[in-house]
Amino acid sequence: MSLSSIIRHELKRPSKRMRGHMYNAIITAHGLMIIFFMVIPVLIGGFGNYLIPMQLGAPDLMYGRLNLFSF
Repeated sequence: MSLSSIIRHELKRPSKRMRGHMYNAIITAHGLMIIFFMVIPVLIGGFGNYLIPMQLGAPDLMYGRLNLFSF
């Protein structure tokens, strides 16, 4: 969240303190953190634990949302 606020602050008022290299490093770090801590867990939790058992018709996983909460 702090990286996002730094990016927004820099876009709001560009400063001479932050060079292009530092801004690019912050953008890259923010992107990697979003991918590895948000996108991948949602894909694994969503598809692997909710959608696939529903598509297979697994009787022990009849309630997909309850299974998702237990995960």
